[in-house]
Amino acid sequence: MRHKPILPWVMRFFSVLQLLTGVGFIIYALILESPPKTAIPIGLIIIGIIAILSFFVGCVGSCYKRWCLSLYLMLGTLVTLAELGIVLSLFFNLDNVVDNMSNYQLSKQDADFQTAVENGNATWNWSRESTVRNALEIGRWVFLVVIILQLIGLIVAISMKTCCYRTAEDYEDFEAQAQEAQSNKAQAEAVKAQIQMENLKQSIGKTSMKSPGTDSGSNFYASSSRLYKS
Repeated sequence: MRHKPILPWVMRFFSVLQLLTGVGFIIYALILESPPKTAIPIGLIIIGIIAILSFFVGCVGSCYKRWCLSLYLMLGTLVTLAELGIVLSLFFNLDNVVDNMSNYQLSKQDADFQTAVENGNATWNWSRESTVRNALEIGRWVFLVVIILQLIGLIVAISMKTCCYRTAEDYEDFEAQAQEAQSNKAQAEAVKAQIQMENLKQSIGKTSMKSPGTDSGSNFYASSSRLYKS
């Protein structure tokens, strides 16, 4: 079965989506925390780098390169699972994530923050914590949508790899078979033409053999007629 022409373009679309996702994750991580020191921002940067790599692999894989499709599936699965872990953390452990990021920001502002925490008189930056919480609450829904789109992209890659994939060797074999079939057809036509030529020769030969006999019979009949008249 030949592949459908639309699949490579769909694959390229999801590859570009991976690129945009990777760049977006890196920017989002730097907005949350710069430089990244806690788990979520560091994880987002790592995921973003892998997503950008999968963009290049996916573009090559859209040209039906089997090893690129396999590598894209591996990278895409890794990115999707990592994003799923972050989304679950943001949905079910948001308070701890916000606390860790807020503590890090406060520790940058106050060199004696750790001592203040131990003494129970730390000053919290509630505005910063509220900003981080709002950003994470919005981000988790965006991440969920991205995961769904990436799952669709993985399904497209699997379809290209398993159902509609043709290697270069397959096309070469098909071309060789077509040339062989054409050669066999030409040979069959040549044999048919030779047989027709032989039949034509035989027909001409039979006609030539009958012609002298007919002339002799005509001459004999004419001689007999002259003798009768005389």
